[in-house]
Amino acid sequence: MGDRRFGPYRLENLLGNGGTGQVWRAHDTRTDRTVALKLLARELAADDTFRQRFQREARLAARLREPHVVPIHTFGEQDGQLFIDMAYVEGSDLGKLLRNDGRLPPATAVDVVTQIAAALDEAHKRGLVHRDVKPANIIVMPSGFAYLIDFGTVQQIGQSTLTGASLIIGTPGYMAPERFTGSADCRSDIYSLGCVLYETLTGRRPFPEPDAVGQMHAHLHTDPPHVTDCDPSFPAELDDVIVRALAKDPAQRFETAGEFAAAAHVALTRAAASATAPVPVIPATRTLTETVAPVDAAADGSLGAGPAAVVMPLRPGGGGAESPRAPVFPRRFAAAVALAALLVGGGSGWAVWQSDRHSPPAPAPSQQPVAPVATSTPAPITTAAPRQSTGGATSYVKPPPAPRLSASPSPEPSAESSELPPPASTAAPAPQNSAVLPPTSAALPPQATAAPTTTALPFPVPEGFTPPGAALPRADKPDVKSESETGEPGTPTQPPP
Repeated sequence: MGDRRFGPYRLENLLGNGGTGQVWRAHDTRTDRTVALKLLARELAADDTFRQRFQREARLAARLREPHVVPIHTFGEQDGQLFIDMAYVEGSDLGKLLRNDGRLPPATAVDVVTQIAAALDEAHKRGLVHRDVKPANIIVMPSGFAYLIDFGTVQQIGQSTLTGASLIIGTPGYMAPERFTGSADCRSDIYSLGCVLYETLTGRRPFPEPDAVGQMHAHLHTDPPHVTDCDPSFPAELDDVIVRALAKDPAQRFETAGEFAAAAHVALTRAAASATAPVPVIPATRTLTETVAPVDAAADGSLGAGPAAVVMPLRPGGGGAESPRAPVFPRRFAAAVALAALLVGGGSGWAVWQSDRHSPPAPAPSQQPVAPVATSTPAPITTAAPRQSTGGATSYVKPPPAPRLSASPSPEPSAESSELPPPASTAAPAPQNSAVLPPTSAALPPQATAAPTTTALPFPVPEGFTPPGAALPRADKPDVKSESETGEPGTPTQPPP
């Protein structure tokens, strides 16, 4: 091909070079159109078994009518070399894009794999295995539309992958483990497509050994790598999808290429949705229950028997209550009040104890009635009966009788009571606790009873007030004993002389 011609084709530019041959952009002088011409390696054409299979399978590939499959115009043999004439599409193969621009964005990588999966599913339905799915056989248009090319080396499902010349059809860096043992089916293409997705996401092959032997050993024995090892920002679910596609056992892989692509899309979409999900807003109807201290009996009769639950609605932002909080008795305040009450009670008790301790003992009570206190002017109250002194002898003066509280006229005083001094209410006021005490040197005769000791009250006493211990006089008549007591009607009683 020194003149860069191949039969009726004028070879213009080399598009790719692989283990099975070369792909050229060529001009078909017979139809005057630009085509993609694949020239298979001469070693393959030397095997009659491979030549026959190539013609049969190329004829099946030419019948594929899927948008992401590049149409095959014709195929044949020229000068002892097999070729395939395919439609030429403007674009760059995925391998060149990865070498020039690096790895693709995750969404773009998954989109490209989804388109290629559609082409593979169509071929698998027709019983064809591509056997050489790799970035160099994927053409990406500027618009993002992708094609799967090079169906010239397809194989019917169930056929051996090794030719009579012991040549392997495919690229070792993307071949499934079973391909090295002589068998292949549609799940072999899914394995190769998993390798493509890994490379488009990370920018490198899943098993980057430099030679074919090392690559074959890695596909057979090395565990599938994780994309999160290269970039932790990838979702872990995407790791699971790729690991399943690269399973050593074909039975553990996805059933179809479309299922594999859909799983990768779902994993990526869920991760994007969770990263951009808005923060949930706490609804305004949510309530907050707070336990407060038990309350005592209320004015309406309700009892606070045990802890009470106060339910307060929250604001939409969850920042607090919409209405004022129910009053809660602070523990510190309660403790302070209890301490103050304890101190006040203790002080009061101590003061009462001191007062009782220093106050004089009260005299024995007397059976003599106590005169009521007038409301206008307090009467002098004496602690002992007055006495007169004549010569050297001491005589005691009978105290005046207590006035009776009665609306009826008082009875006529007796002869004994007429000589008594005027009532206490008409006498001049005397100083409080004033008393005429006998001289200490005078001998006092024994007394049967002691006069009651009373104390003037420092505040006005209402009319009709009776000091404690005094008998209430009858208001309708003088002190008259009943018939049941004397046996005689209306016998007045007089104080003893």
